[in-house]
Amino acid sequence: GYFGLYDFSKLYVMPALGMTGKDSHSLTNLFKKFLLALGIDIFSAYCAYPLDTVRRSMMMQSGRKEKLYTNSFQCFSHIWKEGGIRLIYKGAGMNSIRAIGSAMVLIIYDELKHILLPNAKSGGH
Repeated sequence: GYFGLYDFSKLYVMPALGMTGKDSHSLTNLFKKFLLALGIDIFSAYCAYPLDTVRRSMMMQSGRKEKLYTNSFQCFSHIWKEGGIRLIYKGAGMNSIRAIGSAMVLIIYDELKHILLPNAKSGGH
């Protein structure tokens, strides 16, 4: 999972929330797992977003003759001076919509693994 948080949640959070045992694959628990995976995905995306902003800014200047910055630290400093935290995270909310698909992938993978390989060990289950 994202930064290992989903795997951690399968081992420690899901059992603490009573999402294990014979009812672990009920519709209610699937929804809870989805919400947990979604939260983890959004958290991870917000943690990585400043690096993504720097990467995009560096790529946008690739065709220019005059470079605004020559390295990632200069780029981050420039973005911070121009707009602060708002500019660093500009577009992060819309980027979080992708988290829905990512969370679904995590849940579907776990459920297919449970169906196709019922004896396979899955963290926390």
